[in-house]
Amino acid sequence: MDIIKELEKLRREHYWNASDCWYSCPKSADGSCNDSEMDECTCGADRHNRQLDRIINYMRTNVPRTESQDPDPNIEPPAFDLVSTVF
Repeated sequence: MDIIKELEKLRREHYWNASDCWYSCPKSADGSCNDSEMDECTCGADRHNRQLDRIINYMRTNVPRTESQDPDPNIEPPAFDLVSTVF
């Protein structure tokens, strides 16, 4: 398993509310109807993705890579969500 690829899957897109665009993030693909929000993220995706970038950069620079990144098939994966517990 390539941990960096797995972490990249955790990226969030900006929130868009199909039923009421007033509550959409201005940075979403279709924007927000609330013009007072300007172009700042209001859904938390930017903050989440910055934190994810810090984790990925830390992993790339501080965690040694081995030849095989495949997990041992005899070891049961953890029963909790490790990434959620970091935040």
